[in-house]
Amino acid sequence: MLNKIIKPADNLIKVFVFFVFFSYLMMFAFYNLGGLDYLFHIKAGEYILANKVIPDKDIFSFTVNGKAWVDHEWLYQVLIYTLHGLAGVQALFLLKVFIFSSSFFVLTLFLLRTDWMLSYPLLFYGLQISIRRFTLRPDNFSFLFLILFLIPFVFKKRKLLYFLPFIQLLWVNMHGFFFLGPTVLILYIFLGKNNKSQESQAFYKTLLKVTLISLVVCFITPHPVAGLMYPFIIVQKMIAGSSNVFYENIQELNSPLNAYKGQAYFMFYLGFGALCLFFTRKLNSFYTGLYIVFALFSLNSLRNVYFFVPIAIVLFTEHYSAIKEFFLKNIISKKGFSLLKISFTVFAVSLSISLIGYVRGRSSYVKSYLIENDYIHVKSDFLSEDSRNSPKQLLNFVKKSQLPSNMFNTFNMGAPLIFNSFPERKVFIDGRTEVYGEKFFSDYLKMVDGDVEMFDRLVDLYEIKGFIISYLREVPIFLIKNVHDKGFKCVYFANDGIVFVDKDFFDKTESLHEHEVDFSRFNGRDIDLMGTIKDNRPEMQSHFYMGYVLYLMGYSEQSKSYFQGVLRVVPDHALSHYYLADIYYQEGDYKKAFLYCRNSLFFVKSSAKVYKLMAKIYYKTGYYKDMRDILNRYGVNFEEFVKETESE
Repeated sequence: MLNKIIKPADNLIKVFVFFVFFSYLMMFAFYNLGGLDYLFHIKAGEYILANKVIPDKDIFSFTVNGKAWVDHEWLYQVLIYTLHGLAGVQALFLLKVFIFSSSFFVLTLFLLRTDWMLSYPLLFYGLQISIRRFTLRPDNFSFLFLILFLIPFVFKKRKLLYFLPFIQLLWVNMHGFFFLGPTVLILYIFLGKNNKSQESQAFYKTLLKVTLISLVVCFITPHPVAGLMYPFIIVQKMIAGSSNVFYENIQELNSPLNAYKGQAYFMFYLGFGALCLFFTRKLNSFYTGLYIVFALFSLNSLRNVYFFVPIAIVLFTEHYSAIKEFFLKNIISKKGFSLLKISFTVFAVSLSISLIGYVRGRSSYVKSYLIENDYIHVKSDFLSEDSRNSPKQLLNFVKKSQLPSNMFNTFNMGAPLIFNSFPERKVFIDGRTEVYGEKFFSDYLKMVDGDVEMFDRLVDLYEIKGFIISYLREVPIFLIKNVHDKGFKCVYFANDGIVFVDKDFFDKTESLHEHEVDFSRFNGRDIDLMGTIKDNRPEMQSHFYMGYVLYLMGYSEQSKSYFQGVLRVVPDHALSHYYLADIYYQEGDYKKAFLYCRNSLFFVKSSAKVYKLMAKIYYKTGYYKDMRDILNRYGVNFEEFVKETESE
């Protein structure tokens, strides 16, 4: 009688928990497409369909134009271009929802082979690991295809193996991580044949055929030779690791061993997966090999971390019966195990209730952005682009204005420029790091970081006649200062970026004269607080950066109006307080400098540079004891500090 009550209740709770889980997943997938790389892929797909050719050399840049380029993602590009053409950006969100919902649906089926309440935390925290890759990128398909490749091994269904070559055919033409599929198959061939049952022997023989077909399928691509070499290139880059300039300077290629949000979940997954291997009735080296290969692959860079999620889930699923048996024999009674399941059920229900509140709050959440004409724009990121990453006003200016052909652009501006202006305009650099190479990227970084010699060399080498710089995601401030100091004329300066052109080109192009920016007369306009802000806290990053650009170019008076404008809207913006303090310090108004410095420290108490400025103010105003307290706290040499302060 009790079982008749418990089982329906368990099923009802299970449906509730997983319904909330997938609602939470889809809520994240419906917000924000992530970076702007998808814009490049849309344009590449358009080019492929329009010209009926898959490019084998660079066509998008003027710096490495004609250099060999293997487009592993051509089918993905055609797909998202087609979807975008049919239903716009909303179709791309639906694609993202499909990829991640399908992936985690299959992972849920894996875990339902165990006691669901005990495995639910593994699924939930696997989602937390994966959320950072909830952007629209071709590697999302690699994540899905890897999970599909694991299905026959989890469910032990020989006939499911026959689907793998078809998946491999899509994979090899959609993303460069296509080698992960054959890797799983080859690991099983060499390490998984440990069961002599007739069923296992039949599975193994079918797998041999499927592996051979899948390897042959890898050559059904526009670049078969390059496709064969790609796995070896990836392994070489993995070995190079942190010595590679890309791994050091591109966030998604950073090591997962460095601190980042969500690192604890990933480390737990690595440890938990290793622990599962110790619980087995009969050693199967296939799972050990799977763990080692994918642990190394995931540890290579942040973008690879989520590929370990399905591996850990498979390891738990396959070893669950042995884990359960061990606990019941050595640690806990059957009654205790039942209580453990009840406690995990309570955890799952409690977590689901909290997630309902999060989903409801997120669905009504909107963000405020300062956009053109200093107007606060309130919008939701639901099924739309993130306004912080989309310099539409700047791109519009570039498209409509008569600008020189060879113009420098920052790394993250490459994709939107290609989408907006190709083929009329080609870029200096974009996100295809494999095309540009380490040497070029290293030179680019030196130029961005203010190396004057590299600036002059690259300007001459590539005949650069202008600069298109967006500071919505990054602010190459030293580059901007160098461009300004070299006499380039500014023709655009707004909330999303700045554009300079060569002086000779400017003089000869009358249409640009009306756009000339005189920084000495540039002041931020008042923002309509009552009419536009209302209940939302707006994102003032772009307004702050305009003030920051003016500040570093020496236009202190003009930068004040921007920093003060930020503080009228966001009074706790610590950096605006700091730079206003520094401006007043340079002007000798130490009382105002002290007040702004003090305000900055209210909001960021551990900022060394703010405390150093405060020490300078104390020195100038004769509060030597307070000055020494700060210097001692940060280990600053007194004599060197005084010498530096007196020389200003």
